[in-house]
Amino acid sequence: MLNIINHICMKGKKRSKHLKKTSKPLVKAKSHKDLKALAPYLLFLLIVFVFISYAQIRHHEFIHYDDNSYIGHNEDIRELSLKNIQKIFINPDKPEDLKPPLTVVSFAVNYAIGGLNPAGYYTGNLLLHILNILLVYLLVLKISNNRVASLFVCTVFAFHPSLTEAVAWASARKEVLYTFFYLGAILMVIKFWEKRQALIYISAIGLFVLSYYSKFSAATFPLLYLALAFLWKGRKDWKKVLLESTPFFLLPLYTFYRAVFPDAPHFFSYGEASFEYLYFFKEEIKIVPIYADFGLIDKIFMGGYSFVVYLLKFLFPFQQQLIYPYPEFTEAGFLPLKYYLFTAVALAVFIYTVIYFIRHPGFLKKPLGFGIIFFLVNVTILLHILPIGGRVIVADRYSYLPFIGLGITMYYIVVALTEQNILKTAQAKYLAYLFILLLVIFTHIRIPDWRNTETIFKDLVAKEASYPIAYNTLGVYYTEINRPQEAIKFYSKAIDLVPHFSKAINNRGTLYMFINENEKAKSDFYKYLEFMPDEATPYHNLGNIYEAMGLFDEAIKYYKKAVAIKPDYYTAWYNQALLYYLKEDFENAKLAAQNTIEYKPDFAPAHNIMGSLSNILYQDTTKAIMYFQNAIDIDPFNVQAQINISNIFLNLKEYEKALHSFTFIIDNLNRKEAGFLGRGIALFNMGRYEEACVDFEQASQYGSQEARHYLINYCSRIK
Repeated sequence: MLNIINHICMKGKKRSKHLKKTSKPLVKAKSHKDLKALAPYLLFLLIVFVFISYAQIRHHEFIHYDDNSYIGHNEDIRELSLKNIQKIFINPDKPEDLKPPLTVVSFAVNYAIGGLNPAGYYTGNLLLHILNILLVYLLVLKISNNRVASLFVCTVFAFHPSLTEAVAWASARKEVLYTFFYLGAILMVIKFWEKRQALIYISAIGLFVLSYYSKFSAATFPLLYLALAFLWKGRKDWKKVLLESTPFFLLPLYTFYRAVFPDAPHFFSYGEASFEYLYFFKEEIKIVPIYADFGLIDKIFMGGYSFVVYLLKFLFPFQQQLIYPYPEFTEAGFLPLKYYLFTAVALAVFIYTVIYFIRHPGFLKKPLGFGIIFFLVNVTILLHILPIGGRVIVADRYSYLPFIGLGITMYYIVVALTEQNILKTAQAKYLAYLFILLLVIFTHIRIPDWRNTETIFKDLVAKEASYPIAYNTLGVYYTEINRPQEAIKFYSKAIDLVPHFSKAINNRGTLYMFINENEKAKSDFYKYLEFMPDEATPYHNLGNIYEAMGLFDEAIKYYKKAVAIKPDYYTAWYNQALLYYLKEDFENAKLAAQNTIEYKPDFAPAHNIMGSLSNILYQDTTKAIMYFQNAIDIDPFNVQAQINISNIFLNLKEYEKALHSFTFIIDNLNRKEAGFLGRGIALFNMGRYEEACVDFEQASQYGSQEARHYLINYCSRIK
């Protein structure tokens, strides 16, 4: 590899001299000596202002939309070690979620520092955003040697409200992280073209790899390399350009290979993608349009629509929202009219751009050409024509990197208009100031929307009133913060919009069950089964309801239906074991408990029941102690197992062990009555009567009648 690199560098010595000459800006800005001196201070003030504006996100909560998957429920971030980092890359938790491994590692760093405190995760996003602002400044300065352009573009990038999502949403870390390495790689590539040094080339490759493993959208980088080399730099040595770009194609091509041939031999595990993958639960697939619903022609028009929407959102940053759903087909089976109109506009813009650059080829080699190429290459992956799936037609966070190209393009279009006297310089300045002011204002308005799940999803339903998943998510949020009536209201709204929204139906039924509205809960679970007859969850929940009503036989019937559909449904097995135990059907209780342990060996309550059954059925105290100890080893705070093993020690007259166990119950568990009574009996049998009577007095105060018996019949005589 190094031989190839050195060959490229040595062969390019003569070429590098030409590159050094042409790398200087072809169009210089007017002399701004004062600005040149002030630029570092203005950049510093910009960074300070950004930090102040975004500082509030440190007090925001995680959002119930990807944050649970990436952070809250992600076991991979719980340990920061070389072994776990290797696992994240090679054998991640829930690989079907396609979490970029380097992004997950960054969350592991946050977890190692501050656990699940959201402040650290948001601070990390903000610091990366600030670093990206600096890189944007350096990039624009590199291609233009114009500090006015650099300050303008990085200010637009710093405060565009569409980019707020990438900073103020914890799991959007991948956007700011991959952009950081992507920009670093571009700077290294430009420097390599000037210096032709192997170390710089290797650095560019390394930064690209880091960018790719931060987010797979970095797959556009090799295309950008070719486009800039041929169009912006005007290089004619196409063989050498292709050779230089080859290392950047390897990872994306390998990903494509693994997606098309998933069963083929592979050399490393991560970076594999599943094209047309689905983000939603399988219930949700049936209630909103998804990528797989659309044919190739539809996707072309969706691409044209998305292209124009990104342009409009850059120029008119008045509204942002978390989710932009895929469109519904009309009754005639077509996309909404705007998709065809926007595609016509996109085609017109593209044709005009191509014709313009054919007639004025020199413009491609200027910063304006760089900006257009940068935007077009990076927006390509967002236009739905490539089969990479997704869950939205457009997304604000996706524009984080492409908008850098639009910022450069905007600045130099305005410069061109002033040079042609279409726009006066003073007018251009005022328009630039007004545009930046609007960006700052709308960013200031947008950031508080990200405070928590409630604020961002209420914002969404205000703008996308017919999107059922938003209402269901709000229902889940209100359920978790114990506001059941509001939760029911939002679940019901989701069901009104889509009567077969089985997930919302199940969620509402579960909430009804917890607030003891059992008839409403049963109605929802039976309704759920109409749409999802092969789902085990509603049968399990119906079992819970009948158990709460004291109808044990009916409850067992539904638990059995649950395990018939899902044999490893260990809670349904355990609930059967418990009910059989209460019915004194010990043989069936034993079978159900054994099945529970088979499917969930670390489920402490099942070991506890097996201990009780061993003691009752076989009077096998050795095996009973083993099961109780298993339960305690799994969960030291399992109250019933601690009490059961303590009582066996009493019966076996192993008073020291009983004393130790009951003391643990008193000190650590909320069963003072049983703890003081049991320890009192152990002390009494050990001849430590005064201590025993003190414990009986304590147990009596907690309501123990047996302790009072000891006080009256024994302790009164001792006194």
